[in-house]
Amino acid sequence: MSRWARQRRRLLALASKLLSTLQDFLAGRGVAHWASRS
Repeated sequence: MSRWARQRRRLLALASKLLSTLQDFLAGRGVAHWASRS
């Protein structure tokens, strides 16, 4: 149980990092798109 909890926490951290990276990428693309339109 302890091992599973540790693995799950690591997976959760990885998913959170991935989501944050994706959000940054989307925000950057949005800004670039807005700048090119303007």
